[in-house]
Amino acid sequence: MEWNTQELNGRFNKSNHLDRKDMIMFPILENLNPTKKKTSNHYWVFNLNIRDRIFEVLDSWRTLDDVDLDINARKIAATIRTMWDHHYHKSHIVLDDFSLVNIDVPKQNNEN
Repeated sequence: MEWNTQELNGRFNKSNHLDRKDMIMFPILENLNPTKKKTSNHYWVFNLNIRDRIFEVLDSWRTLDDVDLDINARKIAATIRTMWDHHYHKSHIVLDDFSLVNIDVPKQNNEN
């Protein structure tokens, strides 16, 4: 996965007061086939659910049983933890014990 580090840092800026939110949703555009950069993209959502103390994955095509989705979701969770520790180290909210869960959403059918 490619990261826009400047954009990500800007979103975690302390002035955004993310530690006052219940949920923070991150839309993810994932390229599923590096040889087809324009035609093999898929959107899914990574949600930091502060209220319920979990990381949530919402994907209309896959679940966390999919190895690639699981790996990418864990990378995102680790990145969010790192960014949170950097920008919100004085916050009473600590993300270390947040688990990663799949949220059951309607699944798309790509068959004709």
